[in-house]
Amino acid sequence: ASTQSTWGGHVDFSSEVTAALRLSDGAVVVVDCVEGVCVQTETVLRQALEERVRPVLVLNKMDRLFLELALTPDEAYQRFSRIVESVNVLIAQYANSEEEAARLAVDPVRGSVVFGSGLHKWGFALADFARTWSRKLGVPAEELLPHLWGEHYYSRGTSSWTSSGPATSRGFCKFVLEPIYALFHMLCDDVNSTASSAAAHDEHPDTRLSRQLAALGVVLKNEERALPRGKLLYKAVFPRWLPMADTLLALILRHLPNPAEAQRARVAVVYAGAPDDECARSIAACDPSGPLVVFVSKMVPIADAPGRFFAYGRVFSGTVVPGMKVRVLAPTPLTAGAEGTAPQLCLDEHRGIQRVVSVTGRRLTTVERMPAGSIVGIFGVDSVLSKSGTLTTSPTCGGIKTMRFSVSPVVRVAVQPEVATEQPRLVR
Repeated sequence: ASTQSTWGGHVDFSSEVTAALRLSDGAVVVVDCVEGVCVQTETVLRQALEERVRPVLVLNKMDRLFLELALTPDEAYQRFSRIVESVNVLIAQYANSEEEAARLAVDPVRGSVVFGSGLHKWGFALADFARTWSRKLGVPAEELLPHLWGEHYYSRGTSSWTSSGPATSRGFCKFVLEPIYALFHMLCDDVNSTASSAAAHDEHPDTRLSRQLAALGVVLKNEERALPRGKLLYKAVFPRWLPMADTLLALILRHLPNPAEAQRARVAVVYAGAPDDECARSIAACDPSGPLVVFVSKMVPIADAPGRFFAYGRVFSGTVVPGMKVRVLAPTPLTAGAEGTAPQLCLDEHRGIQRVVSVTGRRLTTVERMPAGSIVGIFGVDSVLSKSGTLTTSPTCGGIKTMRFSVSPVVRVAVQPEVATEQPRLVR
């Protein structure tokens, strides 16, 4: 099972991104393929690499390339290539070493880059088209996949791959973008405009479309089949052909580490205590039977209890259960040494946990236990913690290091007089 925390990339949500990264094992970085890499993209990547959180890339809003910009397949490829290159330049800039930069670099051939449209719910990885074309061409998908990105050109005359030349098409354009563009125009162009192209096949446009959808394995509902050609029909077909949900799930499962693997790499970054103490070893092993270590990244208001909050955080070690007594540690200063020599302030030695919940959007589900590696909500500590901190059962725990925010917090306070006529006095 995996837990996803979704935060906006806008600068106003920068602190939320920081809080989410501390709880995460991997980061799905979404880049607008029209706008390209922006300043906030660089900030998010830098924060992820500082937290040793592995990034993968989603090139979003691909529909705008042919709905609005009307780019040719080769122009679209050039845009994608520049974005992937820009992201890898940022990864190389902020990685700790060349080896780490090479390991974390995103690569469409390796499958760590996904293309699509989040709004219209369709997306794909290169491996999806490699599998489709391998069946048609009789070539193993593993051999075809590297040719679908980069300077690989397919010769129609010789049915072979070459570096360039006349009557050739780039592999990505020929086997990925051209089928997408062709189906899009088949769905959205007016019947009269498609009739001339279909005449060469001695087929009515609707018959040709039905045959194409059957070949792709797309099954529409009765009311969807009655839709006229246009954007609504496109929105019905593309998510069935290239479902974004399946593509994103495969991306996460194949390329982002599991909690045990991630914590083994991150323990030196997140733990403020001695690197060889009991808690450090338990965090590195993601041991559910070790001493409890929970990092609280933020306090969330309780909807049906005004003025009350529950702690939202991650179980780095041990298992949290309702009723257990924990020590509540204040946030560890950024100046804490590697050996945990900075004084650790304990806010409460015996704070009881009232309730443990699984947080799914706005829905809170009460659970009996949450083991190491889980995202958790904890009730009963809001009278002690106001923002972030560590909950532990170990008397020697050094605590989890506080988060390093990329921007200073902005506090906005609205003040108004009880009596409207006194507004001038307030202004003065």
